[in-house]
Amino acid sequence: MIHIICGEEDFIISEKIIEISNNNFRISNFGDRDFMIDFQQKINKKLWGDNPFVVIRDFYDTAGCEPLYLLFKNYNPDVIFTLNELSNTLVKALKELKIPYKLHKIEYKFDSKATSKKLNFRRWAEEILSKYHVKLHPAAVEKLCEIFINSPAHFLTEIKKLSFYKKNQLITTEEIKALMRQPGESKTFEMVDYLKDKDFLKFFQYLKREVLLMGKPEKEILPLLGFLGSTIYRMLLVKKANEEGKIAEVDLNPYYRGKLLQGSYKFSEKELKYIYNIIAGIEKRYKKHQIKISDIPEEMPIGMSAIK
Repeated sequence: MIHIICGEEDFIISEKIIEISNNNFRISNFGDRDFMIDFQQKINKKLWGDNPFVVIRDFYDTAGCEPLYLLFKNYNPDVIFTLNELSNTLVKALKELKIPYKLHKIEYKFDSKATSKKLNFRRWAEEILSKYHVKLHPAAVEKLCEIFINSPAHFLTEIKKLSFYKKNQLITTEEIKALMRQPGESKTFEMVDYLKDKDFLKFFQYLKREVLLMGKPEKEILPLLGFLGSTIYRMLLVKKANEEGKIAEVDLNPYYRGKLLQGSYKFSEKELKYIYNIIAGIEKRYKKHQIKISDIPEEMPIGMSAIK
């Protein structure tokens, strides 16, 4: 089945991809020189042993797409296109080949008659709260509008989260503070927490999401890998220092040091070194152009699969 997601809100688009694919997807960049080879490998069910969706990013209309459309016809893969605007050429080709597809438009609409941006956002926010049956105190709604006025996509995601927590019942200010994430709060730290807790499934899910949401992947991927590597290295450092009775000598913030130590109890020294080498190896291969950014989320679990 072909899914076409149209919109400019990356956060909502990523949530839609996860919803459609049940978080089982691989990424392929249309602009890459070896895109067709990469795409054929990713839809190879014999190779992967399952039936993941392939997310095609950066697609654009070109006369050279016929081989891609024929792959759709012959192999019937599960594919998700992410587009800023609907491609009429793509839709026309799918119709001519009688390939079923589903269109998903990602958008939020403000009242054009509203006299100010603040009032506009407030009216839209109230519609979203009503749609998802989330009940908040008026003062809380006002405060959230101030916080999220420039981040409507983030607001929508957080309200969906609240709706899973409690519907048609008043949610207190304390509950809001505990459950909602404000704009700018990175999920990178959440991802690293899952790695420290040895929850590899959630770690891989968040890693895929972080890579998917990168605005400038070429500039962001190395700092991300560096952060992961340094976290594991510090866990190893803290673990060894604790075993030698020298934990107080480790020059780190006491709270952060304690969190690292707590996480290190779940790993053996051998496992920490193993994970560090996996991350370092991926970073080295990327710098030598032996691996693409879109493949990194798939390489990480392959390497860590030996750790239980």
